Amino acid sequence: MPGQLTENFEAIEQEDQQDDAQLNQEIKDRKDADSHLQEQIDKLNERVGTLESQIQQLQENDKDHEKRLKKIEELLFGSQPINASTVTVDNDSEHQGYDVADAPDYDYQEQEIN
Repeated sequence: MPGQLTENFEAIEQEDQQDDAQLNQEIKDRKDADSHLQEQIDKLNERVGTLESQIQQLQENDKDHEKRLKKIEELLFGSQPINASTVTVDNDSEHQGYDVADAPDYDYQEQEIN
């Protein structure tokens, strides 16, 4: 009987050691997986930050673009009256051109420009 108890105890000790080794390996595997997952999260956060800065830059560029368009419209249409009148050619061809001439006062800023 004492021999059987010793064998049982040794078997239990060996199983315990195997369980400890498996548990340690599982802990190591989980830490490695967590580390890999954290690396992916960091990369995604970096990409999100880059995209957010690009969005901000594009919004600023769009505002600057709108300002430039308004300035161009003012230069083109704000202070100079423009009148387009049809000009015909003497040789009866179907070609027609347009001549810029003095025009009556007209607020061109109210027109929508496409």
